[in-house]
Order: sequence, then structure tokens, then C-alpha cells
Amino acid sequence: MNLQNEKLADAVKKHPSLLNFLDRLGVKLGFGDASIDEVCRNNSIPIPFFIELMQLIIKRYEFNPNYIKEFEPKLTVSYLENSHKSFINDYLNDFEVLINELSQIEIERHQECLLLQRYFKIYRSEFEEHLQYEDNIIFPYILALESSIVSNNYDYTIFDKIQNNPITNYMKNHSSLEDKLNDLKSLIIMFFKPFRAEKLVRKLLKLMFELDEDLKLHELIENKILFPQAKQMEEKILQQIIEINRKL
Repeated sequence: MNLQNEKLADAVKKHPSLLNFLDRLGVKLGFGDASIDEVCRNNSIPIPFFIELMQLIIKRYEFNPNYIKEFEPKLTVSYLENSHKSFINDYLNDFEVLINELSQIEIERHQECLLLQRYFKIYRSEFEEHLQYEDNIIFPYILALESSIVSNNYDYTIFDKIQNNPITNYMKNHSSLEDKLNDLKSLIIMFFKPFRAEKLVRKLLKLMFELDEDLKLHELIENKILFPQAKQMEEKILQQIIEINRKL
């Protein structure tokens, strides 16, 4: 945790991927020479949470979080929920605008543009379905685990949930979303003839590659922080229920 005294601006200039991270935490730019510690305190963000996520985003697969017990899982859930909103507002909506703009410019390429629009529509539908699954099923389950521990309420409702549908049943990767995104990229890069609107096409492709990286980070945060937090809570609740039964 010795990173907390470093200047946040230096980290952002060195690792631009932190821009999305800060946005999803609600941290506004313009923090001057403030240290990570100062920025966290000014924004009421627990330092262990901030640094664990920041290091995971910077180091990716080389980093193994060590302090996930020191912050509440609801913080991780909130961050991932904000990521979902960003996926739609910063990526999917912009994809749709750019693809529609391309079809208006490339009138003589109607069939190819139509194929791109149709494929994107399928991709968006599957993407939003995945986000809804996490928002409506996985995240509420994890928050219910946390609520049970915080309230010290270990009833058989939560016990049944853990027994019948533990977090391992919910863990789904994003490979199908990445595969379909790669198919979209391949249509433009490999199979379509060059478009006249080259600048627009490059903008669209850059956005696709950016989303691809963002999805990988999203999955990494789930697999290395959120799901391990959930497993720890499941184990604690089951242990507590065993202790309660022993006393009966």
C-alpha cells in the first residue's frame, strides 16, 4: 500500500487506461499534484479499494490482489455497475451512431453496411443481455451475502442460495462477447473492400479495440476481486450457520 503517497497525475499520464477507472469512481480531473491518498480522502474512497483496482488495471494478469478483505464488496459491485453504464453510453451508442453514419455516406455500399448494422444489432442484444444478467442476478446475490454478514443474519434463505447456486455457478466469462466483437472487426479489416470514409472507419475500429480491452479488464476485476470476495463471504456464512447449529 506504499503507492498511496504517489501523485495520481503521474500515474494517469503513464497509464491512460486509468481515465476510465477514475470516471467510474466519480473522480474528476483537475486534482493537481494531489497524492493518491489525498484524492481518495477528498472523494471518500477507501484507499485499499482504490489501490487494488488501480494496480489490477495497470498490471493486469501479473497482479494478484492481496487486500480484498479490507474493503466492502459493494464497492466493487458499484464500480462494475458503473462500467456497465459506460459500456452502453461510451461504446455501444457510439458504435451505432458511427455505423449509421457510415451507411449514409457509403450509399453505394448499402448491402455491406446493412450487414454491419444487422451484425451489430445481434451483438448489442447479446451484450445487453449479459449486462442484465450481472445486474439482476449476480450482483444482487453478492450484495445479499454482504447484507447477511453485516446484519449478522444467517437464516436458511441465504443458506439455500449458497447451497443451490453458489458464486461458482454464476461465474461466466465474456469470451462470446469478445468473439462477436472480433467478428465485427474482421468484417471491416479483412472482408469488406476499403470504404471511402476511411477516417470514420478508423474511428469505429479504434473504439472496438478499446471496448475489447475494457471487457478484458472487466472480467479480470470480477475474477480476481469480486468473485473471490463472494466466495469468502459464502464460506463465512456457511461456517457461521454450522456454529449456530452446534449450539442448538
